[in-house]
Amino acid sequence: MKVWLQLGAVTVVAGWLLAAHSTAGTSDVFQLQTTIKGVWNTNGAPAKVTAEQLIKLALGVNTVPANWRLGLVTQCASNDMRIIVYDGTTNLWTLGNLKTVSVVESLRGRRYTRNVISAVMFNFKQTNELPDGNFFVAGSILSDSNRCFISYHANIRGYLTLSNSIMNVANTALSAGGTTLGTLIEP
Repeated sequence: MKVWLQLGAVTVVAGWLLAAHSTAGTSDVFQLQTTIKGVWNTNGAPAKVTAEQLIKLALGVNTVPANWRLGLVTQCASNDMRIIVYDGTTNLWTLGNLKTVSVVESLRGRRYTRNVISAVMFNFKQTNELPDGNFFVAGSILSDSNRCFISYHANIRGYLTLSNSIMNVANTALSAGGTTLGTLIEP
């Protein structure tokens, strides 16, 4: 066998072995759109928390740089997702994990629709302002023939505790899709 062919074969095998033993993976990050709306349980007054306010409360910052966004992290064929604070390259903070409770899948043409009910508990760094939030999310994941994410639309119900008051949340929309914010390389 010629030397250049042997080197090529060794390079391909070495690359395959490194890839097979690597624990790193990539996930697409889509911009998550939401404004959490509800009422205070103490007086019934309307309340809302915007995506920017969620980022501020979650990270304990006063200002949010223009490149920070709420992101929805997905992987092909997975119904579980994560809500993160994303700066274009890095996951600054995982705000919540959407863990699947129930899923019903259907195929139309080359697209899959997965109707998913998920449980999510928000994880905030700034615990003195917003110590907890528990939610159920009911929505649909639209995916291509490879079961890779195209879009997500859902409604969220649950509660947030803000400054020792409870905000009951109902019929707040979460949506993500379209162009990705980026790709997250994970260990």
